[in-house]
Amino acid sequence: MSVRQPPAPPRSDWRSPKRLLDATLIFSALVLSALALYLALGRPGSPPPRAAQATPAIAEPDALALHRTAGQQWSNGERNAALATWERAYALAPEVPDINESLARARVGVAADHLRGNDPDGALPYLEAAYAQMPEEAAVVHELQALRAYLAGREAVRAGNWPQAQAELMPLFNLDAAYLDVRPLLERSMAAQQAAQSAERAAQDAALSNAAAMRPGQRVAALFNAPVFSNQPGQSAMPPGGLFTNSSDKHIVVSINAQRMYVYENGQLIYDWVASTGETERPTIPGRYRIQSQIEYARSNSWELWMPWWQGLYWAGSVENGIHGQVEFDSGGRLWEGYLGTRITFGCVMVSDPNAETLYRWADLGTPVSIHWDWNPAWTPDANGDPIEG
Repeated sequence: MSVRQPPAPPRSDWRSPKRLLDATLIFSALVLSALALYLALGRPGSPPPRAAQATPAIAEPDALALHRTAGQQWSNGERNAALATWERAYALAPEVPDINESLARARVGVAADHLRGNDPDGALPYLEAAYAQMPEEAAVVHELQALRAYLAGREAVRAGNWPQAQAELMPLFNLDAAYLDVRPLLERSMAAQQAAQSAERAAQDAALSNAAAMRPGQRVAALFNAPVFSNQPGQSAMPPGGLFTNSSDKHIVVSINAQRMYVYENGQLIYDWVASTGETERPTIPGRYRIQSQIEYARSNSWELWMPWWQGLYWAGSVENGIHGQVEFDSGGRLWEGYLGTRITFGCVMVSDPNAETLYRWADLGTPVSIHWDWNPAWTPDANGDPIEG
């Protein structure tokens, strides 16, 4: 008897569970790949994908490398190159404090280079950029304020706005008298303002004997209606004998070349002081004079200046020149602070405030004053102010 074989299993039953799993995984991978490709390429007409942005983790090391390079460039004197490198570093990592501070200081340094080269306009954008970075940094604020005041004052001078020029330049002069050309700009504005005054105003200012020109309660001693004597060639710079008395034998001598004042009493030198006389354009005129007015605290209205311990000597046109202490602005600052001993005034003789007060209290109306180019303190002045060599 024969035995029949069982029927073969259906084809689908040939696959084991493992092979089925493998097939499923392969199919899933194909589907996912197709989906990824679709998303990457996008639908027709869709915009291209955006490039991946650099992360801070990548940008910061690059910025620090540039920071080190900029420092080396700065040390080598390549200041503009260093500034450009720090700007690249700052663009990559503006949040890094060292880079931010270094860039600001580099901008201040380059601005200083422009100022040293007398290029204030070129310095301004660098200081403004530094201030935008570090608005709380006192040094940056100070430099920017000074430059803006200078530029505003310079423009006011160019426009002939003398009060505005002085309002901008005087505070800067008080802070730093050597800042660019602030001194000649200020003096130009003051001289122009004085020249613009009316003759009546100039005469009132020159006399310096109007009670309105002093602070309340102060003493005025002046020779009202006294004749005016000129120092022009052929005319006497001294009043005729007998108009003044000098019973105590007092005499004041000023040496222009030495920038000194020598004070004599009874033929003896009692004071030897540093002084300042007029600058070259407005010199103190040598000659023999006598004190013709005394005002404890005189004011120049057209110049808006106060002159302590004023003692008038002679007239230069409509302006009276004399001896005084250190000149003050209405604001309280001093015009020639730190320049005593140089030819710096507008024609007067200036000494320190303590010495000016001592002289004011010592001298009398009519005390002779001799102004010479040269003088030896060992000499003694005679009655005419000429030297008696010892």
